[in-house]
Amino acid sequence: MPALARLLLGKQEAERIESLITEAERKTDAEIVLCITARSVDSTVADALAAFATGLAAVAITWLLAQKVHVSAAGAVLHLGLPAVLGLFVGGAAIGLGLTRALPAFGVWFTTAAQRRRHVERKAAMAFFDLDIRGTSAGTGLLVFVSWRERTAHVLADSAILASVPPPAWEHLREIVQGSFTARHAVDGVIRAIEYAGEILEEHVPSTGDGANQLDNRIRYI
Repeated sequence: MPALARLLLGKQEAERIESLITEAERKTDAEIVLCITARSVDSTVADALAAFATGLAAVAITWLLAQKVHVSAAGAVLHLGLPAVLGLFVGGAAIGLGLTRALPAFGVWFTTAAQRRRHVERKAAMAFFDLDIRGTSAGTGLLVFVSWRERTAHVLADSAILASVPPPAWEHLREIVQGSFTARHAVDGVIRAIEYAGEILEEHVPSTGDGANQLDNRIRYI
């Protein structure tokens, strides 16, 4: 999964974002960490649902478009036997599975918005602790977690930022990222989200000039 996530940003785009993080941290005591994942929803569940749905669709479409009915004294006989039905279902399922792997947005159709948000929040929480963002001496770590397949972001902040920044500010950051995916400018949305985070942190957690950089500014991919 980290290798797939790295493909979502070009080298120049990643370098630009890391430079923005460095620049933002000159004006705040906060430590900004951008973490990107290709997807947060359990792929097994989404893939299974997509495969099942496309398998059924393959059978239904063939039934409607290619079914031949032979009328005899015994009644109508449908010329689509069990082997053909099973073959159509397996073939359709394989297509659905392939689509979820090749086109991440396809798999999103098989989960609800609430389910996707819960998965994103859970994976962000794991990253917050696994990446030691909660471990800074002054409690000034901030995670900007972007989940590409789910087309959203989640922000988690340590104690000093929680005490200083109103929660609606981070909701707006999530809206920036979501809007960029809708407009098909995902990378621009990530850039704007980092810029916005820097502006908010400069206002509420300004630099005191004596904070060491405890979390390096490279993008994390999980």
